[in-house]
Amino acid sequence: MAVVFTSPAGHPRGSKPAEQAAQEIRDNGGRAEVKMDMSTDTFRVHVPDED
Repeated sequence: MAVVFTSPAGHPRGSKPAEQAAQEIRDNGGRAEVKMDMSTDTFRVHVPDED
């Protein structure tokens, strides 16, 4: 999986920027999911590697 977007967990809007980025990818036919990276305190948008 590749990380295509990161947003700090302390962002005033919380995970919303990452959720919006993931939704844009999904709206364009891709697959994306948001995960919290506790070690870096960030929300990350992951997309699967292409087969």
